[in-house]
Amino acid sequence: MTSTWRRSSTSETARLLLVPASLEHVELYVRLLADPATMSSYEELVAYRRERSEQRLSEWVGRWQSGDPFSALSIFIKGCPRGKRRKSECGEMVSEFIGFAALNPIPSAEGVAELLYIIDRRLWNRGYGKESVAGLRHSGWRWSS
Repeated sequence: MTSTWRRSSTSETARLLLVPASLEHVELYVRLLADPATMSSYEELVAYRRERSEQRLSEWVGRWQSGDPFSALSIFIKGCPRGKRRKSECGEMVSEFIGFAALNPIPSAEGVAELLYIIDRRLWNRGYGKESVAGLRHSGWRWSS
């Protein structure tokens, strides 16, 4: 029997929507990964130039499309359009990109991965990282045999 990764295409929490990373999100990733403060605790500890952001996103999109579990989900806050305060004023709900969550393989340890997330620094300390991890867990991202 072969073991496989199972996952759904999207996941929702009370406040967040997690969707597969897409090349349509490139400008969002470029802006996020170019911010030195946001990148201060990620891998190389430096902001990415546009080319590196595009390359990283392309890697994740390619992995997702091939069924590789080591890919990323874009994280969006669900909510009302800017300027609307009450649900009765919302009308159509919109989503604001705030970051991503990804599984990255650890080359020196076969079958082991790191779970990472990057959230826009302006939104740190609001529980979005923790909530996105919970969304991943409940989305069906699990190992099964």
